[in-house]
Amino acid sequence: MKITIISDKEYYKDTLAFAKELQKKNVNTSVIMPLYEGRYRGFGNELTRLGRYTVDLPFGPIKLSLYATVKDSVQCFFISAPNDFDTTEAKNDYYKARSISIFCHGALEVLEYTKIIPDYIFSDSPRTALIPALMMYKYRCRENYSQIRTMHYISKPDREQYSKSFISTVFGIDTNNSHVFLESEKVNLTRSAIICATQIFVGENAVSILYDRNSILHHSAIQFGFKIRKLRMGIDYNEFSPENDNCLMKNYSADDLRNRKYNKRALQKYYGFKTDESIPLIAIYPQHSKEIITRITNDMMRNDIQLIILDTNNKMRDYVNKSTLRNTATFESREDIRIYKNIFSGADMAIFGGYDYKYGNPMYISSSYGCVPMTATNKYFDLGVTYFDKLTLDGNAFTYDPLVAGDFLYTLWDALSIYKHSRVSFEKLITNCMKKDFSIEYAVESVINETKKSPYFKY
Repeated sequence: MKITIISDKEYYKDTLAFAKELQKKNVNTSVIMPLYEGRYRGFGNELTRLGRYTVDLPFGPIKLSLYATVKDSVQCFFISAPNDFDTTEAKNDYYKARSISIFCHGALEVLEYTKIIPDYIFSDSPRTALIPALMMYKYRCRENYSQIRTMHYISKPDREQYSKSFISTVFGIDTNNSHVFLESEKVNLTRSAIICATQIFVGENAVSILYDRNSILHHSAIQFGFKIRKLRMGIDYNEFSPENDNCLMKNYSADDLRNRKYNKRALQKYYGFKTDESIPLIAIYPQHSKEIITRITNDMMRNDIQLIILDTNNKMRDYVNKSTLRNTATFESREDIRIYKNIFSGADMAIFGGYDYKYGNPMYISSSYGCVPMTATNKYFDLGVTYFDKLTLDGNAFTYDPLVAGDFLYTLWDALSIYKHSRVSFEKLITNCMKKDFSIEYAVESVINETKKSPYFKY
């Protein structure tokens, strides 16, 4: 079996980790990605220029350059289009749509250019959601392309909408097929992927489309639910490992937690907190959750706790009564993977209001470093966490029901009580967190199992 992953993630290591795990399962895997500025640095002099080719698009022919390398036995191709793959959010809708069209068309042309024709194409982001529609309406009539099946992973709800006129003038799809793109007379690429792909996988950040009737994708998800499967993507433990990660202040393992205390003291000193092991140090990943911030700062800060609020766009500052924080809380606005690793390696707990993070699910990263996660339950998705049982010492997190008034604070009180009065139990909980398997291998097995079944939907 052959799978080609078409991905436009700026942080490419998790894509390569997914591809590498597929390769380990005897799946012939290749990857196609855009060559963003600076990506050369990740590969040094390893990239080989294969040549140039032209893609004919509605707005004119575009010349692309193709580079290749082999990374961890995975064949990787990079498409270069100077000034066309800029992901700056300030760009207008036409530029964004044009960039998507260039990359998606260019990636499908790579298959013919390199003579690598896979059995499956796996696309994994809102910007690559155009791939299934292109395969259904534009490329399937080509020789060798007709047998390719498409799988799309919805990593997060796609709120990007484009003008109806872009369907033919930018994306290159005949207007007779415009219905697959339209949601309330606006173009939504993820809707087209839900309709056109052979198989759809939904991640924890996008599962709301299955039950939230206010979601613009809910109706499509219900209609085509027969081909939708939930997928916990997981993280790469070669990238997030406290035992050998050189970004940490001090390394440690689940069987020896002594250096976590050193890391905690280092964090307290760095952020100007009182250096005291008995004071709980809590990281908060609210993802714009005003409720979590206000509840903690209003109801808990009169107790002896310390907070690091991970606030990447500085919106959380507006929700906080600064007079209640004194010298026991700080904001960390830099979305730097090394900073997150250092925080998770020393903080006692991390409270999550969401999981959208470009380096992978932050709750799984937190757990891998022994920073105990506290998160909302989700009956529609198995997050892989269970409430810690103080009697049996089973479980790997603290969970609360967001629909029950007060449950968040009750859960936080319980967690702080265990930390302050039963440190042996809390260290057992840390060990449970670190030993829980959130590896990307779980996702690979799920994808392979689906390919072995008869397709639920075919061209």
